[in-house]
Amino acid sequence: MTANPINTLEPAFAELSDSMADLEANFMHLQLMHESLSRFSDCFASFLYGLNVNAWCVDFPEAPTAESFRRAQDNPALSQGFDHGSQMYPERTDVYEQANDGDQTFL
Repeated sequence: MTANPINTLEPAFAELSDSMADLEANFMHLQLMHESLSRFSDCFASFLYGLNVNAWCVDFPEAPTAESFRRAQDNPALSQGFDHGSQMYPERTDVYEQANDGDQTFL
């Protein structure tokens, strides 16, 4: 009795079946990684959006203005470094007392 020719393909199909099972497992891990990265991206985007909204809603009066940088360039004591014996910073003028009362949160 002769052997069936399909029987010779049985080891190859068994290896193909094992490889397909491994491929499915790898794609499942890839799907989990994609979901984790997507969740992280959503959360990080929300965090960045919150920072952006906070920057528009909160006023930072201590933040340097263009006038602060001009004064720092004009004052040689500031460009030479910190001197404990002199007053480094002149009296602060309030940002809201300036002639231009426009919205400065974009700065």
